[in-house]
Amino acid sequence: MAEKKVMGILERTRKSLTKDLKEAKKRLTEFKDRTAVLAKRAKEEAGKTARISRLRLETIPLVQNRDRKLKELGKKTYPLVKSGKISEKGLKPLSEEIKKLETKIQGKEIEIKQLRK
Repeated sequence: MAEKKVMGILERTRKSLTKDLKEAKKRLTEFKDRTAVLAKRAKEEAGKTARISRLRLETIPLVQNRDRKLKELGKKTYPLVKSGKISEKGLKPLSEEIKKLETKIQGKEIEIKQLRK
């Protein structure tokens, strides 16, 4: 009789432990899946941030170059304006360079906006 009680207790304990083990495995799998999703999202965000930073770094010299060209344009234009002798011939190539730089800057800014979406 005592042996039967002990066997019953052992069986209930085994069933309880099996059930607990299955539940623990299920929770570990869910945790692993959530962690994988978070890690993937973190990797994507880190990549996006790196691309944005790279684009920002590429934009800086373009802006500086454009500003130098605008300054040069102003220096060439001022005496011509002052004397009333503005010549498109001397200003057109510089204006085209400035326009190209502005187009590149706008392209980088568009890329940055798209990455932030």
